[in-house]
Amino acid sequence: YVADYFLFNVTFKSLVIDAGGRFQINGKLPNSYIELGPDFASNGTLVTVALATKDVQSQLGTNPADPHTLPGGRPLPGVAEGALPGYAITIAQLKDMTVYFGNKAFGIFMPVKLGIKDSIATFRFYGDGKRVGNISVVGTDSAGKNSGVLILMTQDLVNSAVGKKVL
Repeated sequence: YVADYFLFNVTFKSLVIDAGGRFQINGKLPNSYIELGPDFASNGTLVTVALATKDVQSQLGTNPADPHTLPGGRPLPGVAEGALPGYAITIAQLKDMTVYFGNKAFGIFMPVKLGIKDSIATFRFYGDGKRVGNISVVGTDSAGKNSGVLILMTQDLVNSAVGKKVL
């Protein structure tokens, strides 16, 4: 929590980009943003989701939006219900990157053309030898769209010392 923002950070140490940008999240969270750019502490890429306190407070007492699935409607891999209650925000400027957040989980779906059809592979990932969450490689759907990488963490993992270090 910094300067009235809840910050969620993920560093992709093997993904190298030389430039980045900050993109406003429109709709129900007008003061929040997503930032993508070179990581200062490594040669990788830092993705930051910043949720403004006043945006979060404006949503308190309201029910989260309907449960959300993968872009295109397929069930979320590794989630028994196939969907997560909360908010899913799609950022068109970032090629339809989707951020999921709610009471139980935090996640990011990054569209990537993978050349894989109709398949999803899910793996646990670890930080300092402790489980942090799941990462899924998502192939295209039946329409030949919506492939990418999905990273999911439960809120208790996000709030743990290891989860905070990974974020």
